[in-house]
Amino acid sequence: MRTLKGDKYIVSERRCKICGEPITDKNRSSEHIIHNAIGGTLENDGIYCQKCNSDYGTKEDYKFTGMFAPLIDIYKIRRTRKTRGTTYTGILFDSSGNLYEAKYKNGKITSVFNKDGEYIKDGGKNLSFAGFNFK
Repeated sequence: MRTLKGDKYIVSERRCKICGEPITDKNRSSEHIIHNAIGGTLENDGIYCQKCNSDYGTKEDYKFTGMFAPLIDIYKIRRTRKTRGTTYTGILFDSSGNLYEAKYKNGKITSVFNKDGEYIKDGGKNLSFAGFNFK
């Protein structure tokens, strides 16, 4: 990274923004500036070391991107990384007004449960969409 000092550029040491370790060719890790899971393509390899990037992605990124998963699927936003998609939940209802929880992945219902948590075998074929759970 270059920093302007007066009229000269000096090379400054890049450090991980989480742990403070120097970022080297051995431990650098590319990080999306805008999350790839929500369509971001711009990357920088001077933000986090490999360990912190992996930990942060597992713990924090997953929660954040999970909130946007329904919108990503609805609008078919493309990602640069090949991912398996994020699981999210939605609410369905039947003609009597009973509510069901549906688990989605890649825009498709993967399982449906009634209010008692029992699995619905037909996959909710006769149910209507009510909304998504943004947790």
